Amino acid sequence: MFAFISNDKRPGEWFRNRAKILRFDVNFMTSHQGEAEVNRLIDTENPIFQWFGYEYLNRDLELGTDSDALREVRAAMQGLYEHADRPLPDYFPTEPAEQAYDTGRERWRNLIDREDVEIAKDSDTLQVTFPESMNFELHEYKRDPPMTVRIEKRGLDLIIKTPDEFFDWLGETTTGDPREGFLSRARSLLKR
Repeated sequence: MFAFISNDKRPGEWFRNRAKILRFDVNFMTSHQGEAEVNRLIDTENPIFQWFGYEYLNRDLELGTDSDALREVRAAMQGLYEHADRPLPDYFPTEPAEQAYDTGRERWRNLIDREDVEIAKDSDTLQVTFPESMNFELHEYKRDPPMTVRIEKRGLDLIIKTPDEFFDWLGETTTGDPREGFLSRARSLLKR
C-alpha cells in the first residue's frame, strides 16, 4: 500500500482508477506568519508514520466484505493509541471518511437546483447532460461516486449504468425540499 500526497486536482486516469482519493480542503493564512507556520510543520520531525507503518505491517490483515478500504488503517491507529495508553480523540474517524465527509455527494446534491443540467432515461441507465460551461467539471462528477456506481463519460454526458447504486449513495437531500430538482426528476424517470 502506498500513500501519495498531492495538490494535483486532476490526476491521470491510470491513477484515478487504482487509488482511493480523499480530498481535504486546508487553508493557511496568506501572510508571513502563515507561511512560517506551514514551514515549521513541514520541518518538524515526527515519527508517527514509522510507528504506524510498524503497527500496520505487523497486523494480520483481513479483507472486509464492504468498501471500507481504510478499516485496517483505523485499527492500526487505535492500536497506537492503546499502546500509548491514551484515549481516542473525539475527532477520531469511526467510519469511512467518504461516508462521514463525502464532498462528491454534496457536489451531486447541489445539482438539484440547477436547471441547465438535463437528465433522461435510456433503457436501464440514466443520461445526465451538462451544459458546455461545465465541461471541465465532468471528470470531477464522474469520479465522485464510489466504484459500485458505474459511470461512463460521452461528450457532455455522464451515463450512470447503475442508477440504484447511484441513488443509494446519493441518499436523501439534506434540505428535504420537495422542489422538482435533479434528484426528483431522476427518481421519477426510473419509476416509469
